[in-house]
Amino acid sequence: MLEEEGLKKINEITAFYLENAEILKLALENVGCEVFGGVNAPYLWVRFKGQKSWAIFQRLLDQCHLVTIPGSGFGLE
Repeated sequence: MLEEEGLKKINEITAFYLENAEILKLALENVGCEVFGGVNAPYLWVRFKGQKSWAIFQRLLDQCHLVTIPGSGFGLE
């Protein structure tokens, strides 16, 4: 069983990641991306129509310093 202090810290960290997911989701939607998730878990699935997942991965890493997992890692392209 978690102690009260540990549970409080977990909730703080979870809230931090959910807030970051919300910020990223809004930013991606504002540039026209189709975004799923980010509501009950801090994970986003983003559709970049007409673009290869590895190209998007590399662009986000190089230009935004954002590490992602390409859709091809999930069998998508």
